[in-house]
Parts: sequence; structure tokens; C-alpha cells
Amino acid sequence: MNISLVLTAAGNSTRMKTSIKKEFMPIEQDETVLAASALAFLRYFQNHTEHRLQSCVVTLPKKQIYQGMTSFFNEKTLDACIALKLSPEFIIGGKTRQESVYKGLLKLSQYATKPDIVLIHDAARPFVDEKIIHDIITKTIAHDAAVPVIASVDTQKKLDTEKQCIAEHLERETLVSVQTPQGFSYKTIFEAHKKADQSNKDYTDDSEIFSDYTNKAVFVVNGNNKNIKITYQSDIPGNLENRDSVQHD
Repeated sequence: MNISLVLTAAGNSTRMKTSIKKEFMPIEQDETVLAASALAFLRYFQNHTEHRLQSCVVTLPKKQIYQGMTSFFNEKTLDACIALKLSPEFIIGGKTRQESVYKGLLKLSQYATKPDIVLIHDAARPFVDEKIIHDIITKTIAHDAAVPVIASVDTQKKLDTEKQCIAEHLERETLVSVQTPQGFSYKTIFEAHKKADQSNKDYTDDSEIFSDYTNKAVFVVNGNNKNIKITYQSDIPGNLENRDSVQHD
């Protein structure tokens, strides 16, 4: 099974309120958020040789390609890439996450051998574990689309944004938060993204694109509360004691 990985890191990290892009920030000695996110996948494929990580594409801001490369590579990621015979590619992302992912998929389409499935992961989620990756790959192979989810712990309401009042009371048992990595049949999600690119809708989630432009269901696996998306400075280790209990998505 040939698998490709798209790591999205082209956002501007405005909510971090720092001069350093969040994916480039260190979470421990000699390891950035981006490196930690990449290493989770590199180690998985080193341990699971039944699947081949044939390519990795990292989307970055136009003026930060070099900084992204230096943030990606450390001794651990370099050794893993050598062991996997992998040469990551660093490309300019888009103005939106949707555009960045589409550019990543376009890059994969240029390869002589196309992947069977693609994993799309927010590079700002450095705590993804091997079980989530394994479950997503397994479920994607079986069903063409899979995402990790966690149950909602808070009572959910639908808001009337004009009146600023509650419009609808929702049942918590049927609501989940979606995480990454999300896995898809490469051919199917690429065709779906092509159609989404021609629409006027702004998508923030690839599973919604898959649902809107295919007749197939998106299946789920158990996510993990530790698999947070780093959004605020308090999400960086060392400041974790100040982290909100709310999932920042």
C-alpha cells in the first residue's frame, strides 16, 4: 500500500500572538512542533513496513519555505527520512487551508506513481499517536475515507449570530469534534478537491469536501484528547499547566 502524507503548515498563526510561527516553535530541545508532527508519521512507517510512505508534502507560507525546512529537519527526522528513503517536498501553500491541501494534492499528482491513499494532517498537532495513525490507515483502506473524532464533553447549542441568542438545543450524544490525520483514497479526494475549488464554499475540513462531492460515507475512529491542535501559547509544553480545558479547533 503506497501512502502519501500532506502536512499543512501554511497558516499565519495569528492567535498565537508571537513573532514565531507556531509550527516552528520548539516543544522540547532540538524539536519543533513541525518536526514532532512529522516524526510521529515517520516512526509509524518505520515500524509498519507493510505500508510504504512514498512521499511527504509540507505546505508553508511563501516567505517561510527555508524556515519550514530547517524546522522540519533535526537528527531524528533526518535519520528517519534516510531510513525510509524519503525526500520531503516543501511547497508554497494557499491563502486558506482548503487551497493549501489542494496544492499538496496537485503536487502528488505530478509523481509518476500516485499514492493509493493520502493522509492529511495539521502540522500543529504534534501529539498524534501511533494508534490513531494506524486506525486511520486501516479504516481508509477499507472504506476510502476516515477521520478521528472525540466525543463532545460540553452541552452544545446552535447560535443565532444575528440576534446573539440560542437558536437550537443540540443533543450532545450525537456530536463529535473532528481531528487529523484524515485519510482518503487519493484519487477520490483529489477529484473532490478539484470540484470544491470551483465552488464558492469555503471549506475548513477535508471530510466535508469528501462528503459533498462523493456518494461515499466518511467513517470514524477514536481520536485522543491529547491530540490537540496548538492554537495558543498555553498549548506549548512548558505552559500546559495553563492550558484551557477546551479543545482548540
